Amino acid sequence: MTSPLFSKSPKARVIGTLIFIALAMGWLRAQAQTTSGAVVSGSVTIGHGRVAAFRVKKGNVWFTEVSGNGKIGQWDARTKQITEYDPVKGANYYGVVVDKKDRVFVAGMTKNTLVMWEPKTQAWSNLNPPSNVRRLALESKDNVWACAYGNNSIIRVDANTLQMEEYRLPLKNGNPYAIYVDKEDNVWVENAVYNSFVMFDPRTKKFTYFPFPELNAHTPNMEMDSEGTIGFGLGEPSRLTGLKLRGNVAQRSVASR
Repeated sequence: MTSPLFSKSPKARVIGTLIFIALAMGWLRAQAQTTSGAVVSGSVTIGHGRVAAFRVKKGNVWFTEVSGNGKIGQWDARTKQITEYDPVKGANYYGVVVDKKDRVFVAGMTKNTLVMWEPKTQAWSNLNPPSNVRRLALESKDNVWACAYGNNSIIRVDANTLQMEEYRLPLKNGNPYAIYVDKEDNVWVENAVYNSFVMFDPRTKKFTYFPFPELNAHTPNMEMDSEGTIGFGLGEPSRLTGLKLRGNVAQRSVASR
């Protein structure tokens, strides 16, 4: 289920068992889930194209402010209050994920920042990535993946050891931007310099490029449906576009009728 869009609302609110948050001069796209512990994901566009990612865990909303004060925020579902954090001054936070242990990972586009909130100690620590990162994604085993936009690489953070591995894209001067991990734990990144998606297989350590159907194209985000089709916006004005990795194959339930 997808939430409706809200505009020009300064409030975060709970409607029934669904959580929605809307910020002034912005809008929200969310995958609405119950407040009983499911993770809600989405993105917020504020003002002139500034984007803040957010995640919800156990009813609490974590979000990042990519410009302005550049803080990390948490909206408490019980108290309805927002608390701001700034563990690395000037880090320009951009992207957040919450793992199964309720640890919160936040990317910073400056000062080599990838901070982690440990709920047991109620404290932040900087994991000090080898490059500046933006946009984060989680795989099934809770390993964190990040885009090193300015270093043409992606970074993996081990969920158990918190050690990092960096994998450089094979074509030089790339700029991995959006990142997504599919249900088979393949890592997808958007690479506008080469007008393409790039898939990284962490088992074989191989990259595969999937060119966009037009030149000078860029998409800020992507999602994959249950059939394995990647949906994304492309072009100006933006058009809904799909990448069907298995071709136009009917679902079994349809084909068997």
